[in-house]
Amino acid sequence: AITLRDVRLVRDLLIEHQRWSSTTFSTYGEERNERMRRVMCTTRFATTLFARFDENGIITRARAMSRMATRSELGALFMAGLAGPETLPPEVFTNEFYNAIFAP
Repeated sequence: AITLRDVRLVRDLLIEHQRWSSTTFSTYGEERNERMRRVMCTTRFATTLFARFDENGIITRARAMSRMATRSELGALFMAGLAGPETLPPEVFTNEFYNAIFAP
């Protein structure tokens, strides 16, 4: 999905502009950097929640699930994987948000 979106956006820029330069792609580059940062935050969330099987991982998962059950807004990162990271507000992709879920 990421690749197909990138191809579509670059194609649109190439069609829209007859002369290409680095400025042609600057907005695309900024948007892609932010989108990929959000994807990495979502991946970090999923990895911390689902891919740690040692004792600390089990404790962290239980604590995070409990927090998300009592504060539904903390489950927003689940939606990033389903609806796309661009659909969520920027504060969901911060260390503060991550720590609200996973900090001891």
